Amino acid sequence: MTTLARVKDEPKATRECSESALAALSAAQAVSRLKSSLDGTTVAPKIGAEGSRLLAGLSQTLRNPSVWKFGRRAAEARALSRHALAIARNSAELGATEALSGVVVGSATLVSDLMSARMILQGKSNAIRI
Repeated sequence: MTTLARVKDEPKATRECSESALAALSAAQAVSRLKSSLDGTTVAPKIGAEGSRLLAGLSQTLRNPSVWKFGRRAAEARALSRHALAIARNSAELGATEALSGVVVGSATLVSDLMSARMILQGKSNAIRI
C-alpha cells in the first residue's frame, strides 16, 4: 500500500504495481501447496529436484513478472504434474502414490494460478478471483 500511495500521481506505475502484486498473490497459495508436497516426497527424488527447479525459476519470475515468463513456468508446472502422475501410476507403494498425488494437485493448481496471473498481466480484469 505504501508503494501505491507514492505512485498515486502516476497511473501507469500504479497499474503496473497492482498488477504485479495481484499476479504474485495469485500464485502464492499454489506455491505453498506444491512446496509442502515436495517436502513430503522422498520416494521420487527426480520429482523433488524438478519441483525445486520450478520453484527457483518461479521465484525469479515473480521478481520481474512478464506474460511470457508466467507461460513458461506454467508449462514447467504442467510437465511436473504429468511426470509425477506417470510415476504414481507405475508405483505399487501406497505411500508413494499419496505423496505424488500431492505434487500432481499442487503443480496443476500452480498451472491454473499462473495462467490467471498471466491474464492479469495482460490486463484482463476478469481473471481476478474473488
